[in-house]
Amino acid sequence: MWRQRGKQPNTIMTLGVIPSCSEASAKVGEPLRGTAIADTDVWLLLEYPGKWEADIATTELPAVTRAWLDAATRAIPRCRVLFVRGEGRTERLAFFVVTSRPERAVFRFNVDTHEDLARLDVVAVVVRGHAAATAQGGERTRALYLVCTHGRRDACCAKRGVAFVRELAEKELDGEVWQSSHQGGHRFAATMLYLPHGIHYGRLELGDVEPIAAAHARGHVHSIDRYRGLATLSPHEQAAEAWLREELDERRFSAFERVGQTVVEAGRTRCSFRARDGVVHELTVLSRSGGARRSPSCGAAPSDFTRLDVVRHVAGCDLRDASAGG
Repeated sequence: MWRQRGKQPNTIMTLGVIPSCSEASAKVGEPLRGTAIADTDVWLLLEYPGKWEADIATTELPAVTRAWLDAATRAIPRCRVLFVRGEGRTERLAFFVVTSRPERAVFRFNVDTHEDLARLDVVAVVVRGHAAATAQGGERTRALYLVCTHGRRDACCAKRGVAFVRELAEKELDGEVWQSSHQGGHRFAATMLYLPHGIHYGRLELGDVEPIAAAHARGHVHSIDRYRGLATLSPHEQAAEAWLREELDERRFSAFERVGQTVVEAGRTRCSFRARDGVVHELTVLSRSGGARRSPSCGAAPSDFTRLDVVRHVAGCDLRDASAGG
């Protein structure tokens, strides 16, 4: 149930012989908006200091732990498992239950072995929050910065992610910094998740570290040019929300609330968001070819990509058409 999506090509290659997937994606201008991890409200983060296989579901784990994870992902809707590891090792292993919606919370549990995890009732933590976490020895803790460094999945994540996470770990932040397994979209490396908000960034450079720290300290999203979207939303909703942030120059974490039903008609997706001033914005998103080819992963054959453009925007009684370029 927690097997990673997509193909896992052999990416053990020397970057620079041919353009890496991240270089190729940037060169053709593949948009970031709408590319975040999607439709995820709950995160199960397991510290695993050993080798991560290309698909973490095949990484060696005790049978009881694997069965427990499988049962948890079946029981918890919109749930995703990631492996994490820190820069320094402690005697005990960390396990996090993170909820991004409806309540934003990070709960940490420390265990001696992976087998000990099978004693935790994670469904109760997701449903009842703090009370269920503390009853099982957990504690509510700070935000998490998860940078993908999963080199066995894609070389770009090792090359770009490791350098970025080390630079980030040197800064004073509002949360803990961890390396993570595959987040999706390695062609956008370095990629980073900011939990529990579910904010997903891409194409991060070392020069973004200071601005990220400053923006998050103010409760603001970092540069819209690095913003892939909110993981709690679908890809089309992510693209709409990101477009709205740029259009209204809105950076606050909780700037918009999705309202009503998202409707798909004739290849177009219509969704609505309520801003803090109470105005409801209805946006129509069109999916179309990006008009160029890039490698989705290092070593993979080039393919076209899809772009998600806002083509119509209704704000209250104000109706207008968005620009063709989104």
